[in-house]
Amino acid sequence: MTLNLESFDDRSKKKNKAKYKTALGVGSAVSLLGIGSTLAANITLNSGDNVEFGQGVVQTAACDEDGFSITPITRYDNVNSIFRVTKLEITGIDLTPEGTGYQEAGYANQGLAIAAHPGQYYDGNNWKKTCDNVVLDFHAYTTDTAFAKYTTAGFFDVNTTDTTAPLMWSQRFNGDGNLDGTGSNSLNAPGVAAAIDVYNGNNDYDSNYGWDYGSNSWWSNYIDISVSNVMLDGTGSSFEVRFGGDWPSFNSYQPNAAAISKITVQSMKYFPDNYYADNVPGPGANEDTQSW
Repeated sequence: MTLNLESFDDRSKKKNKAKYKTALGVGSAVSLLGIGSTLAANITLNSGDNVEFGQGVVQTAACDEDGFSITPITRYDNVNSIFRVTKLEITGIDLTPEGTGYQEAGYANQGLAIAAHPGQYYDGNNWKKTCDNVVLDFHAYTTDTAFAKYTTAGFFDVNTTDTTAPLMWSQRFNGDGNLDGTGSNSLNAPGVAAAIDVYNGNNDYDSNYGWDYGSNSWWSNYIDISVSNVMLDGTGSSFEVRFGGDWPSFNSYQPNAAAISKITVQSMKYFPDNYYADNVPGPGANEDTQSW
């Protein structure tokens, strides 16, 4: 398993975003390779190789110094004879409340500590980064040209062989396992993001999620995502990003697991301006964030 650390340009033009970027290390993206080979249990996929199910990939994001794991969870679609990703399990993530330990660090209140150390908390010895109130943006990619039709390039041309474009998280299929047409009839949302704002001291939180509508208009997307099963335990916290579930009819749009060979994660203060967010105002949302 290979871990690549990449970088991207924060498109924010606001000074407060730039300040947070410097303090938090925003702009780091991690690539998780080989996801497609971890998604099935004791079955044979197209390659003919037996693979194992539930292998998480440990990674380091800008907001978590020790890294966390992402485990794609799948189900078998009997109608289309494919495995679909039902959710991403994010475990071992640091969701320690921002500004925690301010008294021990010599600050009169938590607000002063956050102002001096945005995106961090004091562990008794050092200031450390936290993913509390940080947007994590997930994209998936394929390395197989056979699955290029599931990408943003495939949104315009189902015959594309472009594997540099991100996969869509929403993929509709017909009864023979092929895409049901192109465009809004089959492909939506090349990016999904989640943010969790942990309240200091009372083990409660506010969550938010959003998606990139890409080249599609919001009313023609067929994707139902949500943040669920949030467990707060400091550096060992966890949560899930689900696809479908709340609207069972949208389960038929869950992505084809075999297509995914890489997942990237970008950490940032706000949802990108072209994302729709569930909770506005809410964690990760600002005046430019669009709402449903």
